[in-house]
Order: sequence, then structure tokens, then C-alpha cells
Amino acid sequence: MSALVVKDLNCFYQKNHILKNLDIDLQDNEIVCLLGESGCGKTTLLRAVAGLQAEVSGEVRINNRIVDNEKIKMSPEERKVGLIFQDYALFPHLNVFDNVAFSLTDMTKAEKANMVESVLSLVQLSEYALRFPHQLSGGQQQRIAIARALAYQPDLMLLDEPFSNLDQHVRFQLIKEIRLLLKNEIDECIVCYSLKGRGLRLCR
Repeated sequence: MSALVVKDLNCFYQKNHILKNLDIDLQDNEIVCLLGESGCGKTTLLRAVAGLQAEVSGEVRINNRIVDNEKIKMSPEERKVGLIFQDYALFPHLNVFDNVAFSLTDMTKAEKANMVESVLSLVQLSEYALRFPHQLSGGQQQRIAIARALAYQPDLMLLDEPFSNLDQHVRFQLIKEIRLLLKNEIDECIVCYSLKGRGLRLCR
């Protein structure tokens, strides 16, 4: 089954035609990396799929469910998409635990605590649960953003350069752990990209 289908997608920004007639078909449990120069539309595509991009035409399906076309415009929260931004987008007034737990509205208190503990352990920040974003380094904030997206258990995960501020050891370990998690435990699709290079690379 297709996890993400994009048909004839067109995106505009300030009258500029950023994406033109784009088609994508990604299967369940497929990991994809979008490569391209800065400004070619990678972030625009992620925002369009997540429902955050204005001036979009075409069709977007997630798990065979139409989330965007001429008649349907689902809100971002209805799409069950996890999106990790380049700027982390953490809530400054919430500590690490509450940032990660923010979207876990359908869980009991115990279930929420277990989930937060699990994903914080994955990103090696269990001991930082009571700290606030301003007390963390940029790399630590990025890992918290990754933990928050994983805790949400989305149908589709979109990552906008999620590992760029991590040191090399943590970066490769986290990439390995997330790949194993997605491949072995969750039937979902993950989309990420690098600023350099061109083309579309599929990694199975």
C-alpha cells in the first residue's frame, strides 16, 4: 500500500512557481531522501504534505486517504504527520518532558510517561526531562524535536535536516536507531533531505 501519493502538485510562494506538476508514490516502510540545492523546493514539499503550505494545487494522499485536493483541505493535525523543523520549534515555556508529551492527548498519564521516557532514552537525553529549551545546546534541542516527533507515532514522518547540528557520533547512532525503529517496528514512511546534491534517492 502507498504511504504517500502526490499527484500533479503545484506550489507557489509570492507568485513564484516553486513546485510544478510533481508526482511522488512512496510505499509503506520506505525511507526516502530528497536531494537538491538550497531553494529548489524541498522544504516547500514537506510543508505541502504536512498541510502547512498555502497556495497548493494537486492531490495528496496519506495511507490511501485524501488529505488535500480541490475539495478537501485537511488541517495539519488531521493528517497524522510528524514534521521536524530545522529550527526545532520547541515551546520555550515547557520543559523537555512537556515538550515531548505535548501531542500525546489520547494517552493516560502512565502511558504518556512511558512514551516520553522511551523516546528520550532513544535520543540519549533521559536526564534532561525537567530542563527547559534555553538550558540545552542546539544539538540537544534538535534531539528533543526528534523525540517529540517519534512520540507522536505519526503515519508519516517528515524530517527537515534533522541531524545537521548533532556531533558525528550521536548523528550516526541516532540515524541507525531511527532506521531500525522505522523498519522493524513501525509501518510508516520517513522523508528527509540534504541541501547538497540533486535528484531523488530511494533507500530500502
